[in-house]
Amino acid sequence: MDGPGRPESSVPGDEIAGRRPSLSVMTAATRWCRVTLVGPGRTEIGRLVLEGPGLPDLGAVETVARLSLMAGRRGGAIVLADVSPHLRQLLEVAGLEVEVEGEAEGGKESFGVEGMQEETHLGDLPA
Repeated sequence: MDGPGRPESSVPGDEIAGRRPSLSVMTAATRWCRVTLVGPGRTEIGRLVLEGPGLPDLGAVETVARLSLMAGRRGGAIVLADVSPHLRQLLEVAGLEVEVEGEAEGGKESFGVEGMQEETHLGDLPA
């Protein structure tokens, strides 16, 4: 026995958790886009790479939307660069307006909607 109640193993275990190591193979991350956070006055606040295994999904779109909303609430914006074609299509379907580095007309690329509004519920209406 390797430990209390654990059978012996020929595979070395994780010395911290006392478990066998995972035999699953992780796929390499694919870059979906680069995101630059800019504040008021277009000062760069930070950069990050949005990536994951395979093609981007609605989770990537949600991340872009949340970053855009967060930056906008603080008087800033996000700027995308090196956007993958698949993520571009998803943003278009979602109707997000994002700024893309190197695009014409001020860098804004409207993906079907002029701006982004917060959702209102009936419970939010004044009495």
